[in-house]
Amino acid sequence: MFKRDDYSASILRVATSAEISENIFVRNFLSTDHKLPAKYVISLLFSSNGLDEKFKRFICPAAEYQENWKEIKTIQKQIELLNGHRNAIAHSGYFKSKEDAKSDFNNNLNIIQTLSPNEANKLKLPF
Repeated sequence: MFKRDDYSASILRVATSAEISENIFVRNFLSTDHKLPAKYVISLLFSSNGLDEKFKRFICPAAEYQENWKEIKTIQKQIELLNGHRNAIAHSGYFKSKEDAKSDFNNNLNIIQTLSPNEANKLKLPF
């Protein structure tokens, strides 16, 4: 999408991948580390919608518990920016520029590297 100059659609995709990364982080924390049932964890993830809400409701408290908040906090502003761009496109019909898309791609990669580094190793930027 980015290479086809469809910058707004590519931003929607990277925001989705960032949210999937958040889901991976939360699932690892709740299911793997704390042995909560997968069905319960999935219901929690469904009950919170969007990048910003998952970050605030799940990732921040988990990071404080894990004592890695200092590292996780570095992506907070990036999540807010990416979430704002995504919402402007999806809910208000705005179109974004190539520069916005590049910024969001870079932010997204940093978010994924922080929350799910095993997945980040498989990714590369399209520019």
